[in-house]
Amino acid sequence: KQYWKTLLESDFKIMVVAVSCEGLGKDWLGRIIDRNALIELERLSKKHGFHLGFEGGEAETFVLDCPVFKKGIEILEAEKIWEGDSGMYLFKKIKLIDKR
Repeated sequence: KQYWKTLLESDFKIMVVAVSCEGLGKDWLGRIIDRNALIELERLSKKHGFHLGFEGGEAETFVLDCPVFKKGIEILEAEKIWEGDSGMYLFKKIKLIDKR
Protein backbone atom coordinates (compact mmCIF):
# COMPACT_ATOMS: atom_id res chain seq x y z
CA LYS A 1 0.00 0.00 0.00
CA GLN A 2 2.82 2.41 0.85
CA TYR A 3 4.39 1.74 -2.57
CA TRP A 4 1.23 2.91 -4.35
CA LYS A 5 0.87 5.92 -2.06
CA THR A 6 4.46 6.97 -2.78
CA LEU A 7 3.86 6.74 -6.52
CA LEU A 8 0.65 8.76 -6.31
CA GLU A 9 2.23 11.40 -4.08
CA SER A 10 5.12 11.62 -6.58
CA ASP A 11 2.71 12.49 -9.42
CA PHE A 12 2.83 9.19 -11.27
CA LYS A 13 -0.15 8.62 -13.59
CA ILE A 14 -0.56 4.85 -13.88
CA MET A 15 -3.12 2.89 -15.89
CA VAL A 16 -4.16 -0.76 -15.54
CA VAL A 17 -3.58 -2.40 -18.93
CA ALA A 18 -4.08 -6.10 -18.15
CA VAL A 19 -5.84 -8.18 -15.51
CA SER A 20 -5.76 -11.91 -14.86
CA CYS A 21 -7.12 -12.74 -11.43
CA GLU A 22 -10.36 -13.12 -9.57
CA GLY A 23 -11.64 -9.77 -8.35
CA LEU A 24 -10.25 -7.68 -11.19
CA GLY A 25 -12.76 -7.53 -14.02
CA LYS A 26 -13.08 -5.84 -17.38
CA ASP A 27 -13.94 -2.54 -15.66
CA TRP A 28 -10.33 -2.26 -14.43
CA LEU A 29 -8.93 -2.19 -17.95
CA GLY A 30 -7.92 1.37 -18.79
CA ARG A 31 -8.55 2.59 -15.26
CA ILE A 32 -6.17 5.14 -13.75
CA ILE A 33 -4.88 4.27 -10.28
CA ASP A 34 -5.86 7.16 -8.03
CA ARG A 35 -6.68 7.32 -4.32
CA ASN A 36 -10.19 5.92 -4.83
CA ALA A 37 -8.91 3.10 -7.02
CA LEU A 38 -6.27 2.29 -4.40
CA ILE A 39 -8.93 1.99 -1.69
CA GLU A 40 -10.92 -0.35 -3.92
CA LEU A 41 -7.83 -2.37 -4.86
CA GLU A 42 -6.93 -2.82 -1.21
CA ARG A 43 -10.43 -4.11 -0.44
CA LEU A 44 -10.39 -6.46 -3.44
CA SER A 45 -6.89 -7.78 -2.66
CA LYS A 46 -7.96 -8.71 0.87
CA LYS A 47 -11.16 -10.34 -0.37
CA HIS A 48 -9.62 -12.29 -3.27
CA GLY A 49 -6.08 -12.80 -1.97
CA PHE A 50 -4.05 -11.13 -4.70
CA HIS A 51 -0.93 -9.02 -4.09
CA LEU A 52 -1.79 -5.31 -3.93
CA GLY A 53 1.32 -4.48 -5.96
CA PHE A 54 0.42 -7.12 -8.59
CA GLU A 55 3.67 -8.98 -7.81
CA GLY A 56 2.10 -12.29 -8.79
CA GLY A 57 1.13 -11.17 -12.29
CA GLU A 58 -2.47 -10.42 -11.27
CA ALA A 59 -2.38 -7.26 -13.37
CA GLU A 60 -0.06 -5.14 -15.47
CA THR A 61 0.22 -1.37 -15.45
CA PHE A 62 1.53 1.33 -17.78
CA VAL A 63 2.97 4.67 -16.67
CA LEU A 64 1.39 7.53 -18.62
CA ASP A 65 3.27 10.26 -16.82
CA CYS A 66 5.82 10.72 -14.05
CA PRO A 67 8.33 13.33 -12.90
CA VAL A 68 11.18 12.03 -15.11
CA PHE A 69 9.14 12.01 -18.35
CA LYS A 70 9.71 15.03 -20.58
CA LYS A 71 6.18 14.58 -21.97
CA GLY A 72 3.11 12.70 -20.86
CA ILE A 73 1.27 10.05 -22.87
CA GLU A 74 -2.37 10.42 -23.85
CA ILE A 75 -4.41 7.44 -25.02
CA LEU A 76 -6.56 8.55 -27.95
CA GLU A 77 -7.98 5.18 -28.91
CA ALA A 78 -7.91 1.79 -27.20
CA GLU A 79 -9.75 -1.50 -27.16
CA LYS A 80 -10.63 -3.79 -24.27
CA ILE A 81 -9.94 -7.41 -25.17
CA TRP A 82 -11.47 -9.96 -22.80
CA GLU A 83 -10.97 -13.73 -22.95
CA GLY A 84 -12.37 -15.95 -20.22
CA ASP A 85 -11.31 -14.40 -16.93
CA SER A 86 -8.51 -12.13 -18.15
CA GLY A 87 -8.07 -9.23 -20.48
CA MET A 88 -5.92 -6.44 -21.80
CA TYR A 89 -6.29 -2.82 -22.78
CA LEU A 90 -4.78 -2.51 -26.25
CA PHE A 91 -3.59 0.95 -27.26
CA LYS A 92 -4.50 1.77 -30.85
CA LYS A 93 -3.60 5.44 -30.98
CA ILE A 94 -1.54 7.51 -28.53
CA LYS A 95 0.21 10.86 -28.53
CA LEU A 96 2.80 12.66 -26.46
CA ILE A 97 1.51 15.70 -24.62
CA ASP A 98 3.23 18.67 -23.03
CA LYS A 99 3.32 18.77 -19.27
CA ARG A 100 1.18 21.29 -17.41
